[in-house]
Amino acid sequence: MQQLLRWSRYRDEVIELIESTRARLGEIYAAAVDDTDKRKLKEETFAEARRSHQAIAAKHGITGGFTAWFADKLNNAKIGSVSAYNSHRPAFVNMIRAHGLDFGAFYEYAETVGKLAKAERDACLAAWSRQQTADSECPAIKPGLATAS
Repeated sequence: MQQLLRWSRYRDEVIELIESTRARLGEIYAAAVDDTDKRKLKEETFAEARRSHQAIAAKHGITGGFTAWFADKLNNAKIGSVSAYNSHRPAFVNMIRAHGLDFGAFYEYAETVGKLAKAERDACLAAWSRQQTADSECPAIKPGLATAS
């Protein structure tokens, strides 16, 4: 159990680091400096993120984890993908619970949600983030599946 708690704290800190790195990149792109300086600042930001990750991993005694992710080339898309995934995490957790932890049913449902028009999909994900059952903004769950209490 201690290992799980340690991993959870590590993961939370790493996600916070990635979010702060994304915010810093936004500041760099908005700055009134030339592109050469922006590239330099971006590389410095990525280097700092790598150092910060090493410190977080050491603090929690984690080997592996996001180490390979940070060691590989960092870029805006990579940073943004983690942010996008984590912004909808509560919705996906609630969907999985509503499907009685049946991952096959969850994947099928998530695929259905993914095919909605963007505005409908965003409304559905927001609804799932707020609660543990589907509402009128989302496709219905197939009958017979357990729902969260």
